[in-house]
Amino acid sequence: MSNPALAIEHRRAAWLLCALAALQVLWYGWWLPPEQISRAAAISLALVWFALPLLAARADIERGLLVGALMALGYFAHGVMEFWANPAARLPAAVEIVVCIAIVGFAGWPSWRRAKQRRLDREASGTDQPPERDTQPEP
Repeated sequence: MSNPALAIEHRRAAWLLCALAALQVLWYGWWLPPEQISRAAAISLALVWFALPLLAARADIERGLLVGALMALGYFAHGVMEFWANPAARLPAAVEIVVCIAIVGFAGWPSWRRAKQRRLDREASGTDQPPERDTQPEP
């Protein structure tokens, strides 16, 4: 369950996901429109994946950002491929790469911070073992 107050890093990740969506519109609608299909089709295909984090965020915002970060990895790969293969697309591809790295970092930072704090708490208490998980299903 997520906290009612969204961490600043998660807010940044959410804004960066919006920026990534806007970049897709600019890329296919203005910078480098596709030659084989219409602009509208290209933009639609690029943006349909942004529905996944929105659907996951309905249940839990942190889970939605995790799905968004996983989706950003695909856009990261796209940016790397375009950067190396298409000299005309180097600028939008470089922007896409940086935005995707930032999304993954900001979406994961609060979880990494909590895990580090749990580890420090265990070390301070003198137990080096992680707490045992309850293997019994909830009634």
